[in-house]
Amino acid sequence: MKTNLILLSLTSAFVSCSTVSKDIVSHATVADPEHYKTEFENEYVKVLRVKYGSRERSPMHSHSKLVGVHLTDAKGKFTSRDGTSQIRTIKAGDVGEGPAEIHMVENLTGEKWQTILVEFKKRFPHGLSKLKRDATKVAPTHYKTEMENDWVRIVRVKYGPNEQSHMHEHNPGVVVFLDSTKHQLINEDGSKVDADFSAGDVIWADAATHRAINLESKPLELVLFELK
Repeated sequence: MKTNLILLSLTSAFVSCSTVSKDIVSHATVADPEHYKTEFENEYVKVLRVKYGSRERSPMHSHSKLVGVHLTDAKGKFTSRDGTSQIRTIKAGDVGEGPAEIHMVENLTGEKWQTILVEFKKRFPHGLSKLKRDATKVAPTHYKTEMENDWVRIVRVKYGPNEQSHMHEHNPGVVVFLDSTKHQLINEDGSKVDADFSAGDVIWADAATHRAINLESKPLELVLFELK
């Protein structure tokens, strides 16, 4: 489900932490490393795992322009540097986008809160129009666009038990697994890759042309943040 500004706020909440020194506010991973940890980083993106315990709050911090997906339900208070605040209710699986922002975040519930944020560093040089077998067009049953902007397309991927897709193509991007999964990717040259991931895992996926098979007798769901 699309949360629009909810994730933006969420973004504010956990995307970047910073300490205030005059007009300088540190990035979330510097200002609040307890709650914001870098999963991996490359020339295009910086991926953060955000974890808040019961009733925990962050110091003021900053984030770059970003997108993200919530791994748990949450209710958070986001307070900007000017003192204005908003309370947002979030559902597990929600996705959203947010601008570069400075804020502090407070978990208003007694439950743990976890989110994956993808901050942008550099534009990918090849747009989606270059894809000859765009997954959302040749395999729309499994690949559906939830939202997109100038930097990224957010695709929700769903496979039923033991389902497989047609051959399709992706730009590179970040994959977040919402379910534990065992699946197989069959590349254009016929080579096969078996994959086994747990719910909440996040990886970088290079551009690829392949088809996929869900090897389990249960559904699988993931979110692809595909660069454009």
